[in-house]
Amino acid sequence: MDKTAYGPNIQADELEALLNDLMENRHWPPLCIWGSHGIGKTEIVRDFAKSKNIQFQYLAPAQFEELGDLIGMPIILEEETIFRPPGWAPTHSGPGILLLDDLNRADDRILRGLMPLLQRFGMVSWNLPPSWRIVCTANPDVGDYSVTPLDPAILTRLMHVHLHFDSSKWANWAVEKNISEQQIRFVLSHPNIFQAARTTARTLTQFFQALNGSNKRAPEVDRIKLLGDAFIDPESTNAFLRFLKTDQETWVDPKVFLENRNAADLSKKARQLVQQAGYGRQLFFQQLLACLGDPDYTIPGSAKSNMADLLESLDTDPAFRLQLGRELALLEKESIRNWLADEEFGKLVF
Repeated sequence: MDKTAYGPNIQADELEALLNDLMENRHWPPLCIWGSHGIGKTEIVRDFAKSKNIQFQYLAPAQFEELGDLIGMPIILEEETIFRPPGWAPTHSGPGILLLDDLNRADDRILRGLMPLLQRFGMVSWNLPPSWRIVCTANPDVGDYSVTPLDPAILTRLMHVHLHFDSSKWANWAVEKNISEQQIRFVLSHPNIFQAARTTARTLTQFFQALNGSNKRAPEVDRIKLLGDAFIDPESTNAFLRFLKTDQETWVDPKVFLENRNAADLSKKARQLVQQAGYGRQLFFQQLLACLGDPDYTIPGSAKSNMADLLESLDTDPAFRLQLGRELALLEKESIRNWLADEEFGKLVF
């Protein structure tokens, strides 16, 4: 049995659904999210709270030195000693989430002190409001991490899941985080990029956001190299620089392709792109279908012939053409229905 992390393997969307269930079930125990550093454990919980308009309190138990940080400070009131709750303890009615981040990086003494909170949702001096829930994050107990092993008494006070990174889920999230389409294509086309020690979803996102800052000009190679090596592994920076060069030479913007008229070079470039099975083709058709299905997008007259030309180049992959035809049939556009009703065009997909 793998003792380094606990619970079923899940992806980001499954975690969000579980968080929703947690908020609706008062009697569930706290949830502990296990996973490698930098894959978005904390960010997913924070974004979930923001999207649901619920309160969020962040806490890093590893910063605590004394049990007083958990219980609060004693004061004398009317000749009686009582404890004033710590400043971080939630007092608003909620609903809300108390996040205990990097739980197993805390000292063993602090972990033992947290046991009443994890079991009874309160300490001797204060209680968590009823509509608040507790979520913890933890790193696997392996040699790469400086963590405190959680004993059975703590483990059995929690329910556990093991979050795994999914680049396609990250891509959907990255669109809202000032990450460019080209940068997203890099991640999708390099699924093993996160195997390097310093290259995580978090550090790569920070690198991209630094590149996409206030300076609207495309950054020079030297600046990309400088920022890249500051945030991520040098090997990852070099892979990104190589990608920038080849992507400029091979990528075709789907919208430009649809609206293009009589540009043989662009059509040839698009055919070469889709004839190679992989992330490039997958992403191109995802964006192409999204463009065609956009209710605010007016499909140009050139789109049908351009699509037919592209479909002909997929004659060696009939299964992919059939799947593409099914995706087109799901789009609620009259012009696309007319395409599929055309006998010659229909032969290309069905």
